Amino acid sequence: MSLPVHEQNRQALYQAFDEALSKAGRHRVGHPYESKLAFQVWDDQATLLVHTPSAPAFAVPPSTPGFSDMLVQGQRWRGFVLPVPEKHWLIWVGERNDVRYDLIDRIVRHTLMPFLLGSLALALLVWAAIGWGLQPLQNMARIEQLLRREHRFIADAAHEMRTPLAILRLHAQNAQAATGEAERDKALGYLIGGVDRLTRVVNQLLTLARLEPRLAQRNWAAIDLGVLATETLAELTPWILERGQEPSLEIAEGVDYRVFSDAGALAIALQNLVTNAVDHSPPGGRVRRRPRYRVGGP
Repeated sequence: MSLPVHEQNRQALYQAFDEALSKAGRHRVGHPYESKLAFQVWDDQATLLVHTPSAPAFAVPPSTPGFSDMLVQGQRWRGFVLPVPEKHWLIWVGERNDVRYDLIDRIVRHTLMPFLLGSLALALLVWAAIGWGLQPLQNMARIEQLLRREHRFIADAAHEMRTPLAILRLHAQNAQAATGEAERDKALGYLIGGVDRLTRVVNQLLTLARLEPRLAQRNWAAIDLGVLATETLAELTPWILERGQEPSLEIAEGVDYRVFSDAGALAIALQNLVTNAVDHSPPGGRVRRRPRYRVGGP
């Protein structure tokens, strides 16, 4: 700091600085950026009394009190002018803009960036905690869905089997009360036919029970419908022959039977289709399956 002033003015400035420091308290260690501040003091004759080495050289001291921006020697400064009428002084304190921007950049990097990273980490933790906390509810929802499906299956089974069971009981009572061999054989024939019809109902209910969860899962993939139909018919062939019918499968050569579907669900549907055809065909009939191709796929 340079003091090109008379001894009397120098002593007055020193006294003023000592008073300011005494009011600051015992802890006088300031911020590191305080050393980058510059100040100058003029008297009422515009004579420079004291200044820091980093202070810019003004041709004319600034006269407007308060904050101001100025360009001095190619450097932009942000300063504050404070007149002291009782001392006949004019005090200017300023800082270069590049120093101010550097300070702002450090503040942003040291405070805002950790805050953003911490917020992101906190959001991830909250998301994970919510997912972990909701997992029991999701499991309960699946259990409730399974229970509803089971209750619906029981209700459907009870409704569909009530009438066939009553008919079977009636045929059994007729066979028990029959007085002749022919009458008993006739009642037993009706009884066997009723058992077959009840078996079809049970199979259809079981088919629906197996199809429902598979359709909800949608495990779709590319499959060959011709291969699937061949495998399904081969599996049912012994049962069809036992019923006194002849199975057949016609697959055209050179036709692409590939489809995008659920192989398991489609196999169940094909099996149910063949079963219904056999059940509604007379003995000695022929069950024929033939995949057909239409525009857009099989």
